[in-house]
This record gives sequence, structure tokens and C-alpha cells, in this order.
Amino acid sequence: ADDPVFIAGAGVALTAIFVHSFSDFNLHIPANALLISVIAGMVLGMPFNGKVEAKQGAEEVAGKPGAVRGAGLGLRGAMVAGFVAAGVFAAWKLPPMIRAIELVDEGEVLKDTLDGSGLRYQREEAVQRFNEALRADPGFYRAAIAAAQVHLSRAGNRVGPKAEEERRRFLQLAVGEVDRALALNPFNSEMHLLRATALSKLGNNEEAVKAFRTALVRDPRNPTLWMQLGDY
Repeated sequence: ADDPVFIAGAGVALTAIFVHSFSDFNLHIPANALLISVIAGMVLGMPFNGKVEAKQGAEEVAGKPGAVRGAGLGLRGAMVAGFVAAGVFAAWKLPPMIRAIELVDEGEVLKDTLDGSGLRYQREEAVQRFNEALRADPGFYRAAIAAAQVHLSRAGNRVGPKAEEERRRFLQLAVGEVDRALALNPFNSEMHLLRATALSKLGNNEEAVKAFRTALVRDPRNPTLWMQLGDY
């Protein structure tokens, strides 16, 4: 309870996992969840009254500065406040996020499912689901990426001079969706690659090369990116 090293370590561990959990799913890993539960339990069970529990009973802790115990009490209060804040955040953020995930999953199924006539894939309906997902959670950039991929697929199905205008329209829609996703998460190299692909099909060579190079800046060790840029 009066060990400053443990208090500092526990504070850093709890703060790190709390901050990181806002952008990733670290606690989905059982080992992480178990470890952080043990640390949190040890902090909440720390007797900050100047005594420690021993097998033989409680004995006085002498020579420990009160500032250390005060730091421990502060850590316990901060942890409780953090859990309350996390609960409030989850109640506010999780429902729209879960709804967006459900809508994207529905769209992924629809895009590869034939309609009642058996003649047409339900790509338009899939894009509607992706747009609904973005309305449910405007920060869910994966919905925009899914829509861009559908637009690219539809553009690839338009061949011949008569379909050129419609093909370009779908490619422009794909670029727009990727730009929307990049505004939310500019660090994903795969999204820059998707943008480069759409721009290259539009014949916008200069912008396509820029997108390829931006993808390489984000992920310079990816051999596939280098190969695709070289092929282009």
C-alpha cells in the first residue's frame, strides 16, 4: 500500500490502457483484460490507512511518508473516476457504433446477394446501408470504405464506350467515399491505395501517383505497395 514503485506502475498501466482503449480494442485480448483486472483489484484493495495485512495480522508500517499514501489514495480516486467516465463514454458512444457495425454487415451481405429477379446484385441497397451506418455513427470510416469498394466494383462492370460516362461516375463516387474515410482516419495505407486505384482508372495519373506515395509514407515496408506503384 505504501510502495511508491507499485503506485507509479499501477497508475501508468491504468492510464495507458484507459487512453488506448478509446481507439482500439485491447481489452478484447483475454490476457490484457485479466492483467488490468488484477492491477485494478490490487489498487482498490490497497489499505491506505498506514497498515498492511499480513498472515499473522495487521502490523504498523513505520517510516513511510504520508505523501506516498496520499498518492495511493489519489490513484484510487482517479481510477474510480476513470471507470465512471468510461461507463458514460460507453453509454454515449457504443450504441451508435454497434448500430453502424450491424448496418455495414448487412450491406456486406447485400452486395453479394441477388435480388428477387435473380438478375441483379443488390449493390445499390448495400450502399444505402453503408450510408445509414455513417449517419448512425459519423466517425465509422469503415462504412465509407465499404461504399467505395462497391462503387469500384460497379465501375469495373461497366465496359465499352456507351458505359464510359456511368463508369466514371462510379469511380468519382469511390474517390469521394475514400476522401470521406481519409478525413476520419488519414493514417491507413490501404485507403490511400484504394484512392490511387480509383484515380488511376479515372486517368488522373498525377494524383494517383501522389496517393501511391502517400500510402508508402504510411506503410513504407509494405512490398505490395511498392510493386503496385512500380507496375503503375
